[in-house]
Amino acid sequence: MNENGINVKTGVRKYTAIILMVSMFLSVIGVGVVGVSQHAYAATTTASVAVNANVTGNKVSQQLIGGFTEDLHNAVDGGLYAEKVFNRSFEFNSGDGGIYNHPLAGWTKVYRDGGAGTITVENASPLNLVNTHYVHLNVTATGNGVGLSNAGWYGVSVKSGTTYNYSLYAKRGANFNSSITIGIANQSGLDYGTATINAITTDWVKYTGTITANTTDANAKWVVLAKGTGDVYLDFISVFPSVTYNNRPNGVRLDMGTALEEMHLGFMRFPGGCIIHDSHYRYNWKDQVGPIEGRKEYNNSHWNMYETTDHISNGMGMFEWLQLSEDMGMVAVPVLPVGATHISGALDPNSPEMAQLTQDTLDFVEFANGSATSTWGAKRAAMGHPAPFNIEYLGLGNEEYDSTNARADITKIYNAVHTAYPALKLIVTAGDSHSLYNFSADLGAYGVDAHYYFGRGSLGWIEFINRYDRSKPQVMIGEYGSIARDGKLIDALDAAINKAVFEKNGDILNMSAFTLLRKVIDFDNANVFKTNYYHTEKMWADNLADNNVSFRQSGDSKLVVVAGKDTETGDLILKLINNSANVINSTVAINGMTNISPTANVTYLKPIIAGNKDARDSWYLNGIDYGLSTDLNEVNQGTTTTSVSGNQINYSSEAYSIAIIRVHGTISSDGDAIYETENFNDGAGITAGRTLASISELAGPSNDHWSSAELQGVNEYVQYNNVNIATAGTYTIKIGVKKGTNRGISKLAIDGINKGSLIDAYDSTLVYREVDLGTTTLSAGMHSFRFTVTGKNSASTGYGTAVDYFKLDKVSAQYVDDEFNSTTTGNPPSGWVLDTSVGTVSVQNIPDSSDKSVLISKSNTTLGNKTSMYKTFGPVSGTVSVEARVRRDSTQNWWCMPYISSSNGTGAETLAFDNGNIKVNINGTWQTVQAFTAGTWYDLKLVINTDTDKLDLYINGVQKLSQVALRFAVTDISKIEFYAADANTGSTNVDNVKIYK
Repeated sequence: MNENGINVKTGVRKYTAIILMVSMFLSVIGVGVVGVSQHAYAATTTASVAVNANVTGNKVSQQLIGGFTEDLHNAVDGGLYAEKVFNRSFEFNSGDGGIYNHPLAGWTKVYRDGGAGTITVENASPLNLVNTHYVHLNVTATGNGVGLSNAGWYGVSVKSGTTYNYSLYAKRGANFNSSITIGIANQSGLDYGTATINAITTDWVKYTGTITANTTDANAKWVVLAKGTGDVYLDFISVFPSVTYNNRPNGVRLDMGTALEEMHLGFMRFPGGCIIHDSHYRYNWKDQVGPIEGRKEYNNSHWNMYETTDHISNGMGMFEWLQLSEDMGMVAVPVLPVGATHISGALDPNSPEMAQLTQDTLDFVEFANGSATSTWGAKRAAMGHPAPFNIEYLGLGNEEYDSTNARADITKIYNAVHTAYPALKLIVTAGDSHSLYNFSADLGAYGVDAHYYFGRGSLGWIEFINRYDRSKPQVMIGEYGSIARDGKLIDALDAAINKAVFEKNGDILNMSAFTLLRKVIDFDNANVFKTNYYHTEKMWADNLADNNVSFRQSGDSKLVVVAGKDTETGDLILKLINNSANVINSTVAINGMTNISPTANVTYLKPIIAGNKDARDSWYLNGIDYGLSTDLNEVNQGTTTTSVSGNQINYSSEAYSIAIIRVHGTISSDGDAIYETENFNDGAGITAGRTLASISELAGPSNDHWSSAELQGVNEYVQYNNVNIATAGTYTIKIGVKKGTNRGISKLAIDGINKGSLIDAYDSTLVYREVDLGTTTLSAGMHSFRFTVTGKNSASTGYGTAVDYFKLDKVSAQYVDDEFNSTTTGNPPSGWVLDTSVGTVSVQNIPDSSDKSVLISKSNTTLGNKTSMYKTFGPVSGTVSVEARVRRDSTQNWWCMPYISSSNGTGAETLAFDNGNIKVNINGTWQTVQAFTAGTWYDLKLVINTDTDKLDLYINGVQKLSQVALRFAVTDISKIEFYAADANTGSTNVDNVKIYK
């Protein structure tokens, strides 16, 4: 991970306003202005979104939006961690950054009013053997005190009336018989509050107390003074606010902790990051166990070239991170080293060092999850948490360089931990070049941790997740963000577009964390500032769907849409991201939802000055202004409402804005499950030498993507594997395709068994269509969907397939299900009532013995007679699907195929094969739907709604009629019949008769 300094001057808001006014004036008079005021050229565009709220897509992990931080840019020491003293243990040394490479870094010698003596750092008689340095005050003249002052990281901020808890270790020489004081003072030495420590002993003793400030000052300092002559020794001088988040004595700042809690993050990944495998020191979580004064400190050599004050005190150790995660209700994801670095080095897997690291990892799990009577669980209990933390996840590694030894090291640790704790979900590094996905899958890891930093506006890096093999481990995007991460609104919206991809793939992408927490929650020594990243992260975390739902959009493709449902509230959640200069007026049509409230709730983020893509809320200043932040207030974040008219929302997305809309109502429970085909590309099989691609197209396809297989001839195929059916049952199958001029005709087989009609994907224009392939029964678990080319339309120039999705609608009740294959050839169809007075009805081996059908034959032309087969059922009300497969031997005569009637005998609907045409009766009038060919099978599907008396008609999977009136209004249907009557003669085959809801 690379951190680049970004200089942002104070007064940006004022100068931005001036530039915007000038540029707008220049644009009016026709003068071009380079690099400013993009919004002056903005257009107003439109978009249409059709949401099917009852068509359920991928599940969404409820840990999807999380946090990540490490000791970088003072994010922990000097930031979240509430300690107010810089270099409290005098352990800075030559490995620390810049001018802070010595033990007195951050401390200033103080000789008040004639005080004199020497102040040195020693290690001959230390407080402990871990942090051995301490300060020796040799006072030769008292004056008003000799000692040290400390201004914290950026000046100490104190508030009048606020109490601070101090602690320090001190001892005296035999020649010192006075007191020491600790207090708060301004930069000129005026005291704001002091405390006196008397009766110093000749042994190290910890002294504690409180100081209450009598003045507010953002640039104060701590002062420790010896008030007599002689030798005084000081170590581990620490000051905390008396109130921390959740009142943890070694805790985090109240304001920062509160801001973090209010984000409602699903998880926290800690403590790193590159610090866990830095090549200049050996990270060991055991250095963080026990009292803070006994914890080994580290030079932050990985990051202190960027922020010279960065140093790792380990005061905010594993225990504190676990406690903070528990306090905030976040899932803890601790990360430990695996014996390799991000550069090239890795331990010999058979070395004693690797054996110890493996044991250290096992000991950590015991520390976190073991009973209070276990060795390491007892240490946790002694730190104040007798009950186990019960962590569910453990990260192994961070951006390690891929090598033979690195893989062996990871394997050694993984196997040891998995064997000892098989229920623990282990997330293994993807490596510095993302080369360890297959390796992690071979290990059997729960998840793989990938980190991505990319150019703003690039989505190419994340395309892998759209096509990720669903049989492989879960993915954690443990770190991500643009290379800039400069706090601008355009960058925060870019991160939101990434989150849109994450949520759409929330079934396989379990966790994601924008980097770095310091860039999300900004701060100085006195205040917390919520950045644009904070707003987008919180908005997303507060409105995370449980499942995606299906939608399509058209119009301005700059509008990024996510649609999902909240199973707890029943809300439809729409996320509309507009990271462009256009104002996009969108029309959102909501299907599959009833009882829709006329008012929807909206949470939004937009610039105060319209079109200001560079707007910031606040920003951390690098360069010469280390640690200072400015509250710029250039964005507007808040809530409002929008109207819903019937099932339609008209919403205007301002330039560079995000809106999350919660629509209240009842989402129908009888909808489909949708499987986005591109999600299965990586695990797919395809004819050798052919290519399979996931095509991104914001306007048109479901979920903004479709899968393209460049097949080139008959019998070539593409097979999508690992389609996970959650529940066994009978389903209707619908396939979304993108038709075009170079598409072939294909046949779908599920698990090797052909399903439904042929799919002719040719069209003279590029158009999305849905093909209904009837019903099939599937077991729970993984299935394969194979499309095999059978030919092509004569007008087509190719044989390719373009599959958008699979849609499965579970049949809740089945009333008729006859395929006739179990009936002996020549016998009448079982369970059907026949009229054979002038003809015959029998089961025949047509098309073959494994796929039989009923043959109805009639040669008599006597009026008033008929040959028929019928079956009664139900009666059934509501939306009912009727399917049948039929074949006429001739285009002559009139055959009813089928006739559907109600329980009182009323003819609800009739489909007729009449002298070369397929006709339907609409509201009492016959209408030709299409021609038919003799000897050709036709798959028919009628979807009848007895509540609305409407009909949808599909022929060979293609919808021909939508919501037309039934022949006669009915309250139910209860009979299906196939027949020819009167003078009509000939033969017809009937197969696959199904009636279901």
